[in-house]
Amino acid sequence: MKKYITKVNAYRSTLIAVIISIVGFTISHLANVEFFEHIVALLEAVEDYEVDELLLGVGLVGSGLLIDLILQKSKHNHQIQIQTHRLRVLKATMTTVNDIVNNFLNIVLLFRIEAESENGLSQESLNSLETTIRKTTQKLKTLSDMQATPEKEVAPGIIGIRMESKTAMQKPSQPGAAGAPSDLPRRD
Repeated sequence: MKKYITKVNAYRSTLIAVIISIVGFTISHLANVEFFEHIVALLEAVEDYEVDELLLGVGLVGSGLLIDLILQKSKHNHQIQIQTHRLRVLKATMTTVNDIVNNFLNIVLLFRIEAESENGLSQESLNSLETTIRKTTQKLKTLSDMQATPEKEVAPGIIGIRMESKTAMQKPSQPGAAGAPSDLPRRD
């Protein structure tokens, strides 16, 4: 229904002209009134006063002004549409960046807790931290290199950027290991 209303709005002036024509045609036949004869008589009366050239000029200037106003409105609406789209893309990009960085910071927090509790990190944890840093860097680079911004809904009302590449996302070699998030692509 919304699609139909949008199409009707695109031809609103034409629709109004059709309605006025139908109403005028109906009234002229029902009331036996000849609108065009009255218009012709008015133009003949105006010609007696030699104002017809002036009316023609006013009509042309009025038509030009109307066309200019319509084009300006259209251009303004287009600019608003572009700004709205840019804002949406910016918000989606920032949501995705926040998601990537927050996931990274959560993992680093786990390493900090482990380091504080065990007086240092195991070699496995250090390797996992290095992998996480590399994957986070790669995701941010992938985001900055994107040529398009396909969107996805990450939560109700929150739009992010879909970053899945054409190649399947690979899981880390040690699923479930501390600091080895399974949603990050593997970089070999």
